[in-house]
Amino acid sequence: MATGMQRATGWKEEGRQKDDFYATPRWAIEAILDRETLDGPVWECASGDGAISKVLEERGCEVISTDIRTDGVYGRGGG
Repeated sequence: MATGMQRATGWKEEGRQKDDFYATPRWAIEAILDRETLDGPVWECASGDGAISKVLEERGCEVISTDIRTDGVYGRGGG
C-alpha cells in the first residue's frame, strides 16, 4: 500500500516514472520551511522541474539547481 507522500508524488507500485521523476509537492517544502531556517546556499542536486528550487527561491534562499538529466530541467542539467 502506498504512503501519503507516495500518493502525493504520483508513485505507483506497478512501475516507476521515467527517470524516477517524482516532483515534491509544494506543501511539503513549505511545511519544512515554516519550521526550519536554512543558512547559506542550498544545492538542489535533483532539481527536475524545479519544484523544490522555486519554493526555496520564493522564500529568499540562494539555490544552486542541478540535475543528471539534460532535457527540460530547472537549472543546470547534465550532472
